[in-house]
Amino acid sequence: MNAVTLIQQGLQHHQAGRLNEAEAAYRQALSVDARQIDALHFLGVVAYQRGELEDALQWISRALAQNPVNPPAHNNLGNVLRKQGKLSDAIESYRQAVVLSGQFWDALFNLANTLTEAGRFEEAIEEYGKALELRPASPEALSNLGNALTAVSRFDEAVARCRAALVLRPDFAAAHCNLGNALKDQRLLDDAIASYEAALALDPSLPTVHYNLGSALAAVGRMADAADSLRRALSLAPDYAEARWMLAMAQLPAVYEADGQPARSRAAFEHEL
Repeated sequence: MNAVTLIQQGLQHHQAGRLNEAEAAYRQALSVDARQIDALHFLGVVAYQRGELEDALQWISRALAQNPVNPPAHNNLGNVLRKQGKLSDAIESYRQAVVLSGQFWDALFNLANTLTEAGRFEEAIEEYGKALELRPASPEALSNLGNALTAVSRFDEAVARCRAALVLRPDFAAAHCNLGNALKDQRLLDDAIASYEAALALDPSLPTVHYNLGSALAAVGRMADAADSLRRALSLAPDYAEARWMLAMAQLPAVYEADGQPARSRAAFEHEL
């Protein structure tokens, strides 16, 4: 059996989630043709899906050494590097995929997300814009763009993008959360609380949203409710240091100086949250 046929069989297994069978077929293809770049690339994807990141890096790098003009391999290499926490290297891999194929939506979206993760928000906003030119009705890109816009204090634009995402997908918990963040940063706290509650009604397993809700509740003086939300965040993520600190603050009647005198009123503390 020739290598191309073996790779096709491997892809059928791969798409069905049968990773062991896919790996066996790709390895067999390599035994027929040791320079088969698709077999090398797809073995890297299998390793990535298993969490075997160093193996994934080696396989995909070997594929790109054979043929560097391979946008999907650059994109998948970016995925591996991002998972390893090598954000700058991942960004360069995604950029290479985009250079080779400007219409590669996945690479553009991954690039924008990784730029956001690296705190490079203005660059991320530009890349989300390019992604939305290709796919204007993407709730994910609209919501994530809203998140990046919030990070640079472009709140009205952020709210508009998140609301557009929710028009397309009303049950999108992340968009409700990102909308809540934009509203909270504008001190529209009741609206922010409603957005966080909508997100948690859809997915109550999000510790960050419980934390954000607790922060907003504390800021409007609903300290008991805030404490409940923060406890839920900690039950989901026991090492969530910010939630633990916020819970301690929410349970204090006031914040005191060393001499026992109040350092500031609860109202002042809530205003700072």
